[in-house]
Amino acid sequence: MEVDLTGEFRKALIRLRSRLNEPATSIRPMPASRRRAITGQIESAFQRLDEGTYGICRNCLLIMPRGQLLMQPYAEVCTDCRSRKAA
Repeated sequence: MEVDLTGEFRKALIRLRSRLNEPATSIRPMPASRRRAITGQIESAFQRLDEGTYGICRNCLLIMPRGQLLMQPYAEVCTDCRSRKAA
């Protein structure tokens, strides 16, 4: 992963974590269990950033697309591997 992009992903993770900590204002609030699960995934993503493994798919070891990481910055697997698992 390019070093200059890690700051962008770190900011996306920080924004997401802060939104999860805000009081629920939507019509369908997120269940607390799901909120805790995502928070754990976010913390894991911060650890991968620090280790230099962020953005590398845990299954195929290829670099994940930038768009996927911006949409789901805590993703651990690429869309191809996730699709194969769901099939």
